[in-house]
Amino acid sequence: MLERNRSNMITAAIVRHERTFLAQPEWKSIPWSRNPGAKSALQLLLDTMVELPGMLEYRDKLLGLKKAASPEAGPLTSRVRERLLQLMHELHEWRTNWQIVNAKEAFETQSSRIGNLENIFPTSIHFTHPDLSSQITLYNSALILFCVIIQSLDLDLSNAESNPFGHCGPSPLWNEVLTPSIFPINNLRETMWTAAIEICRCVDMHFASSGATLFFLIAPLRVAWPALGGYSTREGHWVRSIIGQIGTREQGGWKLAEHMMNHDPFRMAI
Repeated sequence: MLERNRSNMITAAIVRHERTFLAQPEWKSIPWSRNPGAKSALQLLLDTMVELPGMLEYRDKLLGLKKAASPEAGPLTSRVRERLLQLMHELHEWRTNWQIVNAKEAFETQSSRIGNLENIFPTSIHFTHPDLSSQITLYNSALILFCVIIQSLDLDLSNAESNPFGHCGPSPLWNEVLTPSIFPINNLRETMWTAAIEICRCVDMHFASSGATLFFLIAPLRVAWPALGGYSTREGHWVRSIIGQIGTREQGGWKLAEHMMNHDPFRMAI
């Protein structure tokens, strides 16, 4: 039951910007205590994503303290900065390990039309199993959201002693299909753009799979939209049209898609 609902519970907490009990250490371990090795790649990713609501809550508090010129802002900034570094390190390690396991599971295909909409990306990323596509789009949406927090607080992580990304280069596992496992810490916009493009290149497979995998594409696309410049870019317009396709798709009927475009559930200021 927990595994089936964990992702939705975390997404709801992200929208509220409120930390969730699921971030407590015991909720990351006890449910799998009988067989820790059975924890899937998705659940391992959610172990890091579950910290996003709390970090967004801290972000909102810190912005208020800075606006009020409160002396509390300095110490809290240091704590938030260190925690963000830890979480970004976890996220980077997840992606690196994921590519080790799934190095041969991704392949490139010629993009096809999505309903009556042209695919502006010449090639798409497909996987041997739809779950892998869901995992990588969720990872990219988490990466974008962490970058939004760092950017909105104007944090400089490049010179941190514990910065795990300073000398990080492309993963040797890159197979010219997946984005290199790299975090360019000095260019957050480039990082967010690259992550958003990878989400877009997985759209073709999600539509081919339909059903639940299409539902899990809604939140990543909503996160990708502002990262691609919203209505100011061709890519942003395309994402908006794709979300509209999901919202009106007869087979799925996911009206949540239109609701998420008419509001700003993640309160992203990029």
